[in-house]
Amino acid sequence: LMLTTGLALLFLIALLWGLWEVNPARADPTTRYVALTGVDSGNDCSVSGSPCRTIQHAVDEADSGDVILVAAGVYTDVETRPVPDNYHGPTSLDVDQIVLITKTITIQGGHTTAFSGSAHPKANPTTLDAESRGRGILINGPITAAISGLRIAGGDATGLYGAGMQDAGGGVY
Repeated sequence: LMLTTGLALLFLIALLWGLWEVNPARADPTTRYVALTGVDSGNDCSVSGSPCRTIQHAVDEADSGDVILVAAGVYTDVETRPVPDNYHGPTSLDVDQIVLITKTITIQGGHTTAFSGSAHPKANPTTLDAESRGRGILINGPITAAISGLRIAGGDATGLYGAGMQDAGGGVY
């Protein structure tokens, strides 16, 4: 009887252990900061008093789920990057844009360089101006990108492919 009770108890514990959901602790998303007065070199963009200079550097430093706050100003930093995986176009093509997003992140413009309080895009306009040298924003992959408080200007997708069409998505693609 004691052996049977012990086995039954062991079975019950094993059953409960299997039903018990163990959720590993998830770190809170990191907030990263960008301002025209910032510096990219050696900077992970995680300190508001020491922001990065370019949005692309902050995106590169970010982990999936992070939030990037961008101070007011006109950002014209077009970068050439190799075509990302799953891009709808020739794989030998390089792509030009201010921001290439390939992970789930949030980018929010309209902040002051103090990054205090809420975003106010009207009072603190944040503009991505590709100056006709590429796209403003290229989002690629099975991700979710939340973008708010940004003005997109001067995008030009001439010669850039997208969704099987040439010249697609000058502002945002």
